[in-house]
Amino acid sequence: MEARSKLHPTNHPNRLPLNVKGRTSQLAKKIFYATIEKIKGKIDSETGGLIEKNPEKINAGEAAIIHFSTQPLVVEKFSEVPELGRFVLVRNNRNIAAGIVLEV
Repeated sequence: MEARSKLHPTNHPNRLPLNVKGRTSQLAKKIFYATIEKIKGKIDSETGGLIEKNPEKINAGEAAIIHFSTQPLVVEKFSEVPELGRFVLVRNNRNIAAGIVLEV
């Protein structure tokens, strides 16, 4: 499954790089492994405007549009079914980022 998502790194000591693999993620109480396949662009979290195209990394406090892939699971656009459109990236039992699904 691949999805286009809006991501906000929150509690990660370093930059969150492209091709992050094996991170445990949670979506609608389901735990799965996800890989950030592509960071499409950094965006202004307030206006949604594009700041930078195709960055290699994003820092805590920034927002980005990403593509991630996972094992098959049910997700929906956040705008249509909010309960199935939110996710959290977790590493070492710490939330490192949170996001919403924009497209499936």
